[in-house]
Amino acid sequence: MSIRRGKRTLEEHVMSLQFRYRLIKKVLTTARPRAIAHLTRNYVVQGLQVLRQNLTGRLYPTAMHLEITTYCRFDCQGCYITSDERRDESIMPDDVAERAIQWGKRHGVGIFTLIGGEPLTTATLPLIKKIVAKHSSVAFFCCSNAAIFSTAPDAVAGILELDNLSIVVSLDGFAETNDALRGHGSFQRTMRAARTLREQRCFFGVLVTLRRCNLAEATSPEFVSFLSDSGFHYLGYSISEGIDASLLQDVLTRAARLMGQFPIFLYCTDVGPMDLPSGAYRHRIVYVSRDGRILNDRRERIVITDIEGTDGGAETVVECEPWKRRFTKGWRPRPCRPGVPDRF
Repeated sequence: MSIRRGKRTLEEHVMSLQFRYRLIKKVLTTARPRAIAHLTRNYVVQGLQVLRQNLTGRLYPTAMHLEITTYCRFDCQGCYITSDERRDESIMPDDVAERAIQWGKRHGVGIFTLIGGEPLTTATLPLIKKIVAKHSSVAFFCCSNAAIFSTAPDAVAGILELDNLSIVVSLDGFAETNDALRGHGSFQRTMRAARTLREQRCFFGVLVTLRRCNLAEATSPEFVSFLSDSGFHYLGYSISEGIDASLLQDVLTRAARLMGQFPIFLYCTDVGPMDLPSGAYRHRIVYVSRDGRILNDRRERIVITDIEGTDGGAETVVECEPWKRRFTKGWRPRPCRPGVPDRF
């Protein structure tokens, strides 16, 4: 899936340069230099890996998502985690997380994203701080509903000083829309977190899940302008299962129109960076579940192998058709039976 663009005019080139200048200026004046350098370097290296794969035709993991817990005390609309799993307070064991990260680093993975459930709680903080501090050469992103910034602000403050960690908070629209999807008060909670992250000069972003009900609002210039003015450095669009192939092109067109208007980096999970809108530029993500199973996708959840059974090689993953299929044109996740992953 891609957006067709004609040859750029001189005016469009000038606007592109102006946008990049505004974005760089914003980042340099609002985030800590070491955080910018560390996270940007790993992101650029990963992008170059993807480009090299496009030239050689050989797919390989470039990023890893660690599902460190499935627990979450909220019940947001469209959550793919079952209610039983959301009540399970188990956390990924330290040794499983360590093996997964070491495996990723051996194979060139430089970006690790912590997901859940809700991965940022007082219970998971010791694990997060341990792995992020130990593996300082790679970049970590942590998705969050931002609740901990209200319930335990002092506890979360301890990880905000880590330059190789970037917090990504969830927000699906303005207050009325967001709270209808994520619960009353969630908009104010998220914005409170954004203020804290801004005050600490963190390099941070926002993740917006696009559904039919919030598509127009979440991709409007007014909403993206609000996010940029609120200090977010990057905006990621996650496409829900409710957005089928017929709507995906409309989503990409809307998002592409926002490029260059505001100093905020745009990324879409289905196509990659919005200045290169094609599925060929998606990060080659491998998923590791809480119990150490390597999955093809966090929603489709086909088990490829166990992290203990990789024997130091990535061949089992790269030869898995359900994993490779994710990076082909028009791929959409196939819903699995709730709570029961398939096995490849």
